[in-house]
Amino acid sequence: MRNIASFLPRRIVPLRSSCIFQKFMSTNADKSPMDQPTYISPIEAEPLHRYRQGGYHPVTLGECLKAGRYKVLHKLGWGGYSTVWAARDQRTETYVAVKIAVAEQEHDRETRELQTMRELVSYHPSPTHVVQLLDDFDLTGPNGFHKCLVYEILGPNIPDVIDAHFSGGRLPGGLAKIIAKQSLAGLNDLHQRNIGHGGTVTHSLGENPNNSHLK
Repeated sequence: MRNIASFLPRRIVPLRSSCIFQKFMSTNADKSPMDQPTYISPIEAEPLHRYRQGGYHPVTLGECLKAGRYKVLHKLGWGGYSTVWAARDQRTETYVAVKIAVAEQEHDRETRELQTMRELVSYHPSPTHVVQLLDDFDLTGPNGFHKCLVYEILGPNIPDVIDAHFSGGRLPGGLAKIIAKQSLAGLNDLHQRNIGHGGTVTHSLGENPNNSHLK
């Protein structure tokens, strides 16, 4: 049972290629009416205008990061300060999740997260039900300098599990208790080490990739 603060504060959505472009008329009386294109996405996704200087890094499926080590396979999700991608570690032949932060220089969220995760790795025994940081690296792209964190890959979130397996719209009581117990165990281990948890906790059957340091 896993959960991860490093992933996303928004629900993960499947990849889709469709989009809608609509036009609307300007209502500014000082200007002549004119058509202006507006982007409307049929799914919840990161705002495209943030793919700019200081913003998200553009990623192409199949490209390799960190000198060819991590091959990008699929988009897992996004948040206000990062996008997250499923990738294959070509060196270890395992699957990982790569979180690519925005390039805003004044934003140090990922730096603090990296420091915290490195501190957790140093503890013996390691905290229970807390996701593991596997690697980190820097990436320079067209929009600036990005910090990248590599985590063990996790599984679907609770809403997706419920939709796929439980027609009643809720988890069975026994499963819900197991999830709650593991969540509290993870939180307790973090608090014992004076680490505060500020993410939204979302769990799943098996594993989960949402925004919590818990798993």
